[in-house]
Amino acid sequence: MCVALSLTLAAGTGAEQDPEVAVLLSDEGGAYEAASAGLQDQLRTTGTNARIRVYRMGGDAKKLDVVLTDLAAARPAVVVPLGSLAAARAADIPTETPIVACLVLDEGGLARRPHSSAVTLQFPVALEFEWLKRVLPNARSVGVLYDPRTNAERVARAREVVGRYGLSLMAREVPRPQDLPDALEALADRVDVLWGMADPVVLTAATAKPVLTFSYSNRIPFVGLSESWVKAGALYALDRDYEDIGRQCGESVAQTLEGRGPASFVALPPRKVSYTLNLRAARYMRLELPASLVSGAKRTYE
Repeated sequence: MCVALSLTLAAGTGAEQDPEVAVLLSDEGGAYEAASAGLQDQLRTTGTNARIRVYRMGGDAKKLDVVLTDLAAARPAVVVPLGSLAAARAADIPTETPIVACLVLDEGGLARRPHSSAVTLQFPVALEFEWLKRVLPNARSVGVLYDPRTNAERVARAREVVGRYGLSLMAREVPRPQDLPDALEALADRVDVLWGMADPVVLTAATAKPVLTFSYSNRIPFVGLSESWVKAGALYALDRDYEDIGRQCGESVAQTLEGRGPASFVALPPRKVSYTLNLRAARYMRLELPASLVSGAKRTYE
């Protein structure tokens, strides 16, 4: 069964009078627990009178049916899907209930909901290019592979801003996993760096080896999606402060409870950036990274 834990954050108030915030924790683990802790701490800090009820799904999508039935009876003031698994069923939550999504890749089906918001995991494209030039100041041409069904809009945004950073973009569509080898080959000797964006076709556990093999075979550094990609061989990756993402969501929840939430859907990126570096990859690619860049990394891999 799905486990729901209740916590009253405000002291000195009648719990039955306090609004309820339902947190749908998609899975266990560091990022989810950190974001949940940040959310609850932010509500405590702001003195918000609220009861927090945490539903733990442990990565099991089947538990969502039980949760949604419970939500229909409880009628919480705000629902916080924490993770993509929970957010995928946002359409089944009554439209009049505000949603503050947390730890989601994009806004997905939330975009048409009024009085709702999300803190996504994606950094703005402009910020990605700003960091790319910081790490690779001599880069001129950026390659990217993407499934047009998922990332056409993000690639279009990249085309709009890439010139500001003295870069050009060479994008290749990869609608099927079997198209990946030819798409990679089309970028060989034509780009200075391969930029990775979250994509369910291009960058998966199954495609990690061919992508990284291409990177090393052609001495084209790969910008990974997360620390795990850097550990596997990507040159660097930007990362998030998951507790602070929870705090961002907590701020949105507090505003919603106070009647100051957005009238239409709003999506916000993470506001804190950290990064990890693979120094072995840098040496192999014959790159000299500034000492300040190395010392500023959250973690480095040799």
